[in-house]
Amino acid sequence: MKKITLITALLISVWSVQAQKIEPQNVPASVIQSFNKLYPDVVSVKWELEEGNYEAKYKKNDIKSEAIFSSTGTFIQAEKSLSSPNDLPISVLNALKKDFLGFTYEDAEIITTADGKVLYEVEAANASISYELLYDANGNMISKTQNITEENGKKNK
Repeated sequence: MKKITLITALLISVWSVQAQKIEPQNVPASVIQSFNKLYPDVVSVKWELEEGNYEAKYKKNDIKSEAIFSSTGTFIQAEKSLSSPNDLPISVLNALKKDFLGFTYEDAEIITTADGKVLYEVEAANASISYELLYDANGNMISKTQNITEENGKKNK
């Protein structure tokens, strides 16, 4: 069962669709309570509803972060932006250099799932293609999703 939950959480993160911004008063009390329990020192939060889950977006020490909860308030995962892809573990950097030579890397994040598993997400792009990549701490690729660019230049994942 945990594997299915992890896969679901990863799909939410990697293959996200357009999220809907919502006002805090429209977030279920159970979600707010779970967030406040896990992050009592965070005061400014922006909420989004995406595929039935609630995403709390906030900054802490100038680091962009997200916490994702089910509609019942169950914690799914946390995401934290890294300053640079160079902050990824050496195992992930080595895998990127091996499998995506000639690509540029950006938007690196560390993801921590509800069961404590740590994963790393990064975008790899060259002149013709862009991917969202997900790795475990050992540098094993978990998923590779091609980003599709719409005519207006926005990326869909």
